[in-house]
Amino acid sequence: MTWHYDGEIRIKKLELAPFGTNCYIVACPQSGEGVIVDTPSEAWRILAQAEGSR
Repeated sequence: MTWHYDGEIRIKKLELAPFGTNCYIVACPQSGEGVIVDTPSEAWRILAQAEGSR
């Protein structure tokens, strides 16, 4: 997955099993701080995609 960046915020969308539920990683490009929104299962996949964020 790649980051989508609009100049102010980075967003990564993940589609996770078992029902194709969407999860979003939202991060500040300057500080690297972020949040994970609407997490279903598969925590290992979410954390792997959030690597580099705090």
